[in-house]
Amino acid sequence: MIEAWILEAGDEDILARAYEAIGEERPSPERCRALLANPSFVGVAAMAPEPVGFTWGHFLAHPEGDALLLYSIDVAEATRRQGAGRAMVETMKALAAARGCFEMWVATNRSNPAAMALYQAAGGISDADDEVVFAFPTDAQT
Repeated sequence: MIEAWILEAGDEDILARAYEAIGEERPSPERCRALLANPSFVGVAAMAPEPVGFTWGHFLAHPEGDALLLYSIDVAEATRRQGAGRAMVETMKALAAARGCFEMWVATNRSNPAAMALYQAAGGISDADDEVVFAFPTDAQT
């Protein structure tokens, strides 16, 4: 059974293993501590019982109230389509509601059918066909 865990201070090793499980380079213990100490950061690991997925987001202050940006959701290839993604999205939705957020949102591409299906199945609503996301690189990038 896959469970989604909200990560807290002390869960640095789970964060590192979850990030590694999705095919990314394992973050340092210092970076994991910094992330989990950041009050705007939220991380959720899918556990089966070892990490098989990781999603993270950021609480954003907004004039209408706080919102939760679901920044990324990833599941290890070997465990896709087994409920890990849905469990993590549902956990984030519950956390957003518990924190009084007026909405949770995520950006994706229509050309990503797995993400589109996941977000629609979890109750997400896409009411605009013309949204575009721009990224602005900074000099701080390495």
